[in-house]
Amino acid sequence: MKYLIIVLIILCVFIIYSQRSQTPLVVVEATPTPTPIPVATPKPIPTPNPAVGAMKAAVEMYPALKQRGSEFNLMFVDLYQYTQENNPQALVSPNWPLDLSGQIANKLGVNPATIGATPTPPVVVVAAPSPTPVPLDDPSNPLNQGAYNKTSHGPYWYNGGWHSVP
Repeated sequence: MKYLIIVLIILCVFIIYSQRSQTPLVVVEATPTPTPIPVATPKPIPTPNPAVGAMKAAVEMYPALKQRGSEFNLMFVDLYQYTQENNPQALVSPNWPLDLSGQIANKLGVNPATIGATPTPPVVVVAAPSPTPVPLDDPSNPLNQGAYNKTSHGPYWYNGGWHSVP
């Protein structure tokens, strides 16, 4: 039985090798794949944030910003153009108008106006008259009406005299 298995194995190997030798081998020359040349992709230029709310707040804080041709307005426009060319990333922030107007205000020494503020009238302080002391023997004195030291564990003053707890 052993010999039969060995013979079968040899027969299978012979059949497999004989079929392989009948199929012709085709040699295909491989053409080398060209290496891609790295191309630098340009960075996208960020779009400035419209910052409508911050622009309104900046105009309220610095009214000269709204006046076309004023020194504050001209410096703001120049700083905006400079920032757009040299640091466009700063204009992506929603607060960029406040940042730029704050820089201009620092250069010009301008203080921001309080937003929505109305001028407050000056406060007049009127001194209250000083109270006149009430004599101790006066019946209207609270000390004579039992309002002082009326406790359950010591003498107290009531109706013009000292009393003790019974």
